[in-house]
Amino acid sequence: KPEPAAQRRFTERSIGGVSIAFPAGLKPHAPQMAVMAKVVMSLRLQKHALLESPTGTGKSLALLSAALAWQAAEARKLQAAAAGVAGGEGAPPPRPPRIFVCSRTHSQLSQLLSELKRTPYDPPMTVLGSRARWCCNADVQSNSSGVDIACVQAVKSRSCGHHGQADALAHQLAKMRVWDMGDMEELRANDTKVKGGGCPFFATRQLAEEAQLIFAPYNYIFDAGVRAALDIDVKGAAIIIDE
Repeated sequence: KPEPAAQRRFTERSIGGVSIAFPAGLKPHAPQMAVMAKVVMSLRLQKHALLESPTGTGKSLALLSAALAWQAAEARKLQAAAAGVAGGEGAPPPRPPRIFVCSRTHSQLSQLLSELKRTPYDPPMTVLGSRARWCCNADVQSNSSGVDIACVQAVKSRSCGHHGQADALAHQLAKMRVWDMGDMEELRANDTKVKGGGCPFFATRQLAEEAQLIFAPYNYIFDAGVRAALDIDVKGAAIIIDE
């Protein structure tokens, strides 16, 4: 596993007025600099951008680094503005726009999560998936009614021990800040309260309530029915499709 961000070194480059951290010893090359500049510009102007970069040029790392650096800069601006408002003591800190990072499959999302671990950025995050994707209850998986209906029934009857441990799994993932599917499976494997560990579907949905960075297959964003079913609110958010 990579070292925690606090133990690694990074160099910073100012691009479009935003300071972007990059792994020390890894000098951004021309395609990465161009991608980061366009990402920052697009986010600042709240405009669509269609970017293309040659294969193997580190596009995903550039996308994540630029977007998260911009989000961090926006958070600092909001906090500074809130600090100057009289009577603001005790109020929850203002939040910058959420970032949704989407790709076609969870396998591709796993690669993006690996790139995220190379950066110093660690906003509250989650990875969304369907019941069919995340379900770890063999009885639910094999139910003739289908996973979705069987899951709802199992939760209602309180017969799924995995659902009962979803809060614990969400808490452990939140403490890690930046995690990937491998980290989740390791936590679940070490869960001594229920064989197979807590339910990833409900844990990741719980994390989504506070997440500032959300990874999901892009049909979760494009399909209005899926957005409604999973309570995904993209209003005011930055959406990155990495394909």
